Amino acid sequence: MDRLVVLVDAGYLLSQAVNILSAKKSRSRADLKLVNAAGLVGMLIGKAKSALDNDKLLRVYWYDGLKGGLSADHKAIIDVDDVQLRTGTINGQGQQKGVDSKIVIDLIELASNHAISDAVVVTGDGDLAIGIELSQRRGIRVAVLGVEELGVGVMHAQSPEVTNVADRVIRIGQADLVPYLTYVPKAASPAKAPVSSAASATTSGASAPSPVVPAVMVPTPAAPATLPVATPASAAPTATPAPAAPGHVTVLAQISAAVSAFLASQTPPLLPTVVDAKGAVEKSVDRALIFYVYTALGKRALSNVEKGQVRQAFRTQLKTTP
Repeated sequence: MDRLVVLVDAGYLLSQAVNILSAKKSRSRADLKLVNAAGLVGMLIGKAKSALDNDKLLRVYWYDGLKGGLSADHKAIIDVDDVQLRTGTINGQGQQKGVDSKIVIDLIELASNHAISDAVVVTGDGDLAIGIELSQRRGIRVAVLGVEELGVGVMHAQSPEVTNVADRVIRIGQADLVPYLTYVPKAASPAKAPVSSAASATTSGASAPSPVVPAVMVPTPAAPATLPVATPASAAPTATPAPAAPGHVTVLAQISAAVSAFLASQTPPLLPTVVDAKGAVEKSVDRALIFYVYTALGKRALSNVEKGQVRQAFRTQLKTTP
């Protein structure tokens, strides 16, 4: 039948999501809050339908490990229409067990029973390559969907075994995840303040002075030195305006230099056709460009504004590159 199925390895999807949304501060799913389960599922369905040009959905299979019963997120996923939760287990090291085999079995059975013509598998696991190949031999197309955000240095973490065997590869990133998932780090336990010798005086009945917390000094770029200018004695003193902060100008210069280096490194040189009539940069080039600049700027997460500046510098320099 000419129908589409979406098979989601939740362990892969959500660990990549928290890594991106936390800007690589966390990979723990405990720090991730699912705020809109139906929206998240709907986004994945939309990507799948678009990639394989098939809007006849059979259902979504959501695969996840369980430890001690269904979580609130699992219950939210179950409540979404056309979604079936398929569970494995979680071992003592927090690893999923039994999920990969369920995905492989379901994919092959659906293909063998002619229940589907197309499948999208959200995964990075190379162990699924054999299931993809066997289902393809039964006449279906299989795309794999990966999660990455090069602007914060998070690669897709997909095994080449699955991306090489898949008919198509789809990628989603931070903009796709933000409406439905939120990074909510666990509250850190407050550190105990060290007991000073003065504080120990309280044990003998004397009151201790209030603790003084030293201010944390944030270094700022030094202002350029200026020569003093003598003024006539009769002249009233005037305030000297503070020099403009150089940070913004410096970042733009660094971005421009990184874009120049990126263009110079391309062999053969990039053609102007990698930018379409609307100014959009070809996706594969755009990913490589953003990652190159991210690395050149010391692997610091780029803001959306900075990404826009990167692309604008790329478009401008590409036109002037001989």
